[in-house]
Amino acid sequence: MKNMWCKTEDGRYEIWGTTPYDITERIEKEGCECLSESLLWNPKPKAFDPQQLQEIRQELPNWAMKNIPNFTTKDRQDLQRELTVMSDTDLLKKLKYRYSFLRYSRYQEIYVYTLKIKGKNAYCINYKEVYDHYENKEAYPPNDEFYEKLKKYYPIIENEDWARNEFRNEGVVYF
Repeated sequence: MKNMWCKTEDGRYEIWGTTPYDITERIEKEGCECLSESLLWNPKPKAFDPQQLQEIRQELPNWAMKNIPNFTTKDRQDLQRELTVMSDTDLLKKLKYRYSFLRYSRYQEIYVYTLKIKGKNAYCINYKEVYDHYENKEAYPPNDEFYEKLKKYYPIIENEDWARNEFRNEGVVYF
């Protein structure tokens, strides 16, 4: 049944991040769907902006070398070349939105996209909403560990182990 993972006894819907978040309005008015007790599908996910796409282009070859068995130096060069000539529009088409999660605030949705490289999914995580919120220095104390990590590693590219550790098998994309 659609949204059964998130339905509460009183007929509302919630998903869990660091705390439970009521998503009833998002399901009823925005067309979101609950995929698990912690994952949401949004019909209108926020795409990466041009700066993020440039950072993804730069980081993907490094990610592939670390995460794909038998990924050679030639494979890396081919991937770099392909990403260099690929337009932002084409790269956005290759990045497939899979799900979102809420971690820090019910208004800060974190979008997860995948890009298949040699049979492995790179999990490209769009922290833009969280990052923009953290730009408000009043929201978090100076030298906040998570804010500093976001600044340094934004956007973040993860692997299947990350998805499994964060969301169990519900977070792993097999296709």
